[in-house]
Amino acid sequence: MDILKELKSKKYNSVFESIKLLPAQFESSLSSEIKFPPSYKNIKNVCLCGMGGSALSAHIVKALNEIKVPFCFYNGYEPPKFVGKDTLFIASSYSGNTEEVLAGIEEAGRRKAKICLITAGGKLGKKYKNLYPSIIFDTELNPSAQPRYGLGYSLGALFNILIKLDLIDYKMEYLKNISVGLIAPSLKKAEKMAQELSGKAPIVVASEFLEGNAHIFVNQINETAKVFSEYHSMPELNHHLMEGLKRPAINTKYLKFLFLDSALYAPKIIKRFAITKEVVKKNKIEYTEYKVSGKTQVEQALNFLFFGSLVSLVLAIFYKESPTDILWVKYFKSKL
Repeated sequence: MDILKELKSKKYNSVFESIKLLPAQFESSLSSEIKFPPSYKNIKNVCLCGMGGSALSAHIVKALNEIKVPFCFYNGYEPPKFVGKDTLFIASSYSGNTEEVLAGIEEAGRRKAKICLITAGGKLGKKYKNLYPSIIFDTELNPSAQPRYGLGYSLGALFNILIKLDLIDYKMEYLKNISVGLIAPSLKKAEKMAQELSGKAPIVVASEFLEGNAHIFVNQINETAKVFSEYHSMPELNHHLMEGLKRPAINTKYLKFLFLDSALYAPKIIKRFAITKEVVKKNKIEYTEYKVSGKTQVEQALNFLFFGSLVSLVLAIFYKESPTDILWVKYFKSKL
């Protein structure tokens, strides 16, 4: 199969172009103008509301563990009980029409939370952009129109907000330099990984600052390639999952572990990875590994976001699936 030819075909090209534009998306929203009133300087915690692809960037930010105040995100209608006047409430919706986010912002407003928006527009932008600080991004850098391939926008916007409010120690120029320096992932390596995962249910394992990437990668595999996949974090999986590998017997045929390795993990985590691979092998389950590149944690997170996005698309090509059709999601929404 000529993968490059497939990527340039009508069926796959819009997603392929979106993936290539991920660094540009990131830089665009990272550089967006957003001004906060003085009251927004007194923030004691941060809560982001988003669904599906609109919440994925929060997983990376949380995993990096660099925010100076408590940070959480939720996927639903009702904000956590602690959300109040000292909370920065971030309403994140790519379309701007997500009903859970629209419900959440109303409740956060009633609780006098300090609200800001990340969106491409829709009802959220139309109703609230003149009421609250907002980053309204232009979607031209995401020709696929799929939120999971417009993550550069939401991730750059989230960093922008946190930096402007001095809630994180990253500097704007530092992140811009990383995004400019991102090298397009190797198609040969992406094809190799997709081949290794093809025909299997991938179980993605990561730790510490890469846990968010594992969640995103699984989301993209599910939606894009229409393949069952899930992720587990180290060291938590060592306390239960290993005992569950024995049954059902078909585990040995259909499961395949993917370990996201990093030289930047803590020494104890690196040791756990080695032993866990041994346990998986002893249970006669296949595994593969990928060493994430980059000199810093945030650089590695961005590198794998870039690479994993491409792998998920190549996997869709192997299965001859449309990467933009989400038939069951549409079915569910029509019934709801």
